Amino acid sequence: WQQIGLVALIVSALAAVGLAAMHVRTSVAEEGLAVRRASLEQAHKRAVSLSRFAELVQNSRDAGEIRTATVTMLESSLPGGEVQVAEWAESRDRLVTTWPAPGEAHDPASGIPMEKCPVVRRQRLVRAEVGTPQACANCAFGVPSAGAYACVPMRAAGEVIGLANIRTSKTGWTHNELMLAQSYVSFAAAALEALRVLASIHDRAVKDGLTGAYNRRFLDEYLQRRLAEGVRHGQSLSLMMIDLDHFKKLNDTCGHATGDRALIETAAVVNSKIRASDVLVRYGGEEFCLVLGATDHAGAMVVAERIRAAVELVRLNVPGREEPATITTSIGVASAPEHGETASELLLVGDRALYRAKHGGRNRVEAGERLPDDISKEVSRSG
Repeated sequence: WQQIGLVALIVSALAAVGLAAMHVRTSVAEEGLAVRRASLEQAHKRAVSLSRFAELVQNSRDAGEIRTATVTMLESSLPGGEVQVAEWAESRDRLVTTWPAPGEAHDPASGIPMEKCPVVRRQRLVRAEVGTPQACANCAFGVPSAGAYACVPMRAAGEVIGLANIRTSKTGWTHNELMLAQSYVSFAAAALEALRVLASIHDRAVKDGLTGAYNRRFLDEYLQRRLAEGVRHGQSLSLMMIDLDHFKKLNDTCGHATGDRALIETAAVVNSKIRASDVLVRYGGEEFCLVLGATDHAGAMVVAERIRAAVELVRLNVPGREEPATITTSIGVASAPEHGETASELLLVGDRALYRAKHGGRNRVEAGERLPDDISKEVSRSG
């Protein structure tokens, strides 16, 4: 009986061990299932977040809005990170800060040869702990004094169009966090590049290829819209017709290349004397039209005189000639509402004033005069 009791005790102990083992296996399985479930839920949340972000930036027509949304997502996906963004300048020779707002942060490309940047060269994300061999000694954004940083390439159409630099004073981020950040940046880069291409196409359609001024096609719609806005807000609007004097003679004696440079220089001088909201149009040949919003006639006359005096100082070197060529302009000024309330009226008033400036000796500014009633009515009927 003692032997039987001992066997029974052993069997009972083994059964208890088996039950405990089964309980442990069940607990481990349940924990593993919970971990997998949590991982799947997290992956689903990331996928939904990426989908919503992609929809947002793809539907946006504002580059600032895209950058703001991108930085917001980067800061939320990489806890404790401070973000800077830089993109290629138009010249493609340097990177300029686009986040924070331009001018509020150090230009990251100042004195930095970007072809040496490993992110630009490899088109791959670079991350490093400060003080480790992986840290880039000549990073365009500057290496933080402590912590970690990551530089994420903004890739679009197979090229790096900029960088997003994220730094933290704490330890670095996980691989999954950085891959999520790269996804946000990639969506943003594609949207920003699409906006740039659209803007380039638009500019080619409405701008003069030689001078960079807007073309006649753009003026027709723009001037009418600005006049309507002026009426709604009770604001004046002025325009001036600007013509280069003796332009045919300049082409004949100095060559068409010099004539082209005269047009380019004139446009550059005009743009240097006006506000960003004012619009310069190449009206045709050697004639320009300048539209000044929220500007009365007296103010427009002052601007016209500044332009005339500045153009007179331009000197153009001519191959084979010791003396540089000079250029002058004749300018006619018209304003709304005193000289008319339609685009056709103002353009005619400006043209007539320009004609008087030409026949009055050139290199001068003439003020517009209101059209006689019969002509004004005819112009209004013709549109």
